[in-house]
Amino acid sequence: MIRKNRNVFIQVISQTGKDFYVTNMQCQTPFIFDLDSDSSDVDYSKALSITRYVTNYPFDVDEINNKMSDKKIKISDDFGCLNIKKNSDSVHTLFVKTGYKSLLGLNYESDSVYLEKYKVSNVVVATMHIDHFPDEDNNLNLLVFGGGQISQDMWVNYYKKTLGIHNFNIVKFNESQIREMCFKKYSDVIYEMIFDPASVDKFGKVDIAQYKTNKSKIDIDAENIKEIVDNEEIKIIKFKSEYISTCKYLDKSYPIKFTINTSGKMKLDFPSLSFTNVENAYDVENLFYSFARKVYNEIISDELYESVEQKQQTLFEFM
Repeated sequence: MIRKNRNVFIQVISQTGKDFYVTNMQCQTPFIFDLDSDSSDVDYSKALSITRYVTNYPFDVDEINNKMSDKKIKISDDFGCLNIKKNSDSVHTLFVKTGYKSLLGLNYESDSVYLEKYKVSNVVVATMHIDHFPDEDNNLNLLVFGGGQISQDMWVNYYKKTLGIHNFNIVKFNESQIREMCFKKYSDVIYEMIFDPASVDKFGKVDIAQYKTNKSKIDIDAENIKEIVDNEEIKIIKFKSEYISTCKYLDKSYPIKFTINTSGKMKLDFPSLSFTNVENAYDVENLFYSFARKVYNEIISDELYESVEQKQQTLFEFM
């Protein structure tokens, strides 16, 4: 553990009566910054949405890498690309959103110690990851690992400015394959199910219905559920289940809840992960997205895609 005081740019917010004064300064802060060089046990928990997009942009690994390298995040940016990794047939990028962090600290610079509010800039408030790869027509496809405070408009506008892409079409999942996954592959553990009763008289004019449990799994042998299983006219729009996976950087296998729907979006809810033999937080961030990619590829098959039959396993090999 390295402990040191740092000269950093901060904003000091002071109050006199009802007026607030903000002063930008570079000073020796009274805070001790801990640089954790021992990351042998790093806990990381996060929820991600993962969606695949197809574009009409011709895939050229060198061109994409070069254009995005020229537009990496600068100190004045609140969102941008932090890191780029180019492989022979894919490009992987880590994006960050920055903001401010307010801290309440003690000021020792006068005869008496008093409280002061510090506003620290360039704090990373959210991250996301995007994989770039070609489809069978050599058009650029994106696998977007998002969620949290980074909106879709934020990263879409980045691609409009950087690569000139204006059309992003979601690759949807096949309804029959979603149904088969729900009732055959993951029927032992189902926490939520949203379905379209179609023309089934029992449900009347209901367009969408939901079964959900917060305490335990849905009983697949229950009478109402069995009726849905037996009637193939009832479409499964979305379901939530669980998948167990691990990698060489984790201390054990973990249960990961996942939600998948016909619109093409998957959501992964990770428990607190303990990474081992990792040197710093930057490596943990990249390894987390690599693990998320591994889980996605293990759950999503080629047959699940509605219109694009693209082999992923050769493009997204886990680190």
